[in-house]
Amino acid sequence: MGRSKTRLLKVGNKIIGTHGIMRDITEKMMLEKKLKESEEKYRDLFENAQDAMYVLDNERNILKMNHFGLQTLGCTEEEVIGTNISKWITPASMKSLRSAD
Repeated sequence: MGRSKTRLLKVGNKIIGTHGIMRDITEKMMLEKKLKESEEKYRDLFENAQDAMYVLDNERNILKMNHFGLQTLGCTEEEVIGTNISKWITPASMKSLRSAD
């Protein structure tokens, strides 16, 4: 699979030739496909895990939580996303989280 770019070479209004560049993007396309498949597998593992899983930002605000985590908390995604993890875990767990930094 290739990607090409061409342009006409002119002198005045007369076309005297073309200039072109072609690149083989087969490997890039295959890598993008593998990355997409890997992301889909990760998303499936995250969403269907039988353990609570979440993603935090640098301030420990919840960016994402899987279905099991939401069920465990008994909350909706809207109630959890954007809140700080300290609202949902014990002080001892928060201490462990800080020491992991």
